Amino acid sequence: MTALALACSRAPDRGPDDADRARLGALLAADAKVDAFLGEADRLDRAGRGAEAASLVEGDAARAVTEARGLLGRTTVETPWGRARREDLDKLLVDRAAAMPGYAAALRGGGPQAKVDALVAQAAHEKRALAIAAAVRAARASP
Repeated sequence: MTALALACSRAPDRGPDDADRARLGALLAADAKVDAFLGEADRLDRAGRGAEAASLVEGDAARAVTEARGLLGRTTVETPWGRARREDLDKLLVDRAAAMPGYAAALRGGGPQAKVDALVAQAAHEKRALAIAAAVRAARASP
């Protein structure tokens, strides 16, 4: 993070909680990019284009996870609350990355049960992402 960005994030009227929320918001946006690619893969699969969907998961979605994990590695937070949310995001991104090869294989031609299992796993990841985002929003709304 550049000195200017750091200075802006710590303006006199902003505390460490505000800075943590802003940094976590950037991480959530990076995860949302991953989710958008996975959603597109789901749409392609429903349209009967499983091989194309699998390529999207292995390409763009996998790169988005790598980018999000890189951003997470460069992101520091100052408060215990922020560290806990960052850890939640770290675990989510690790789990998303670990699930992608199986998801791509299921899209490429796994049986119906393999696809269902992969979709259930993806839905669980999205549920976790939404819960983290809700926690960040709730903290932002708190006095």
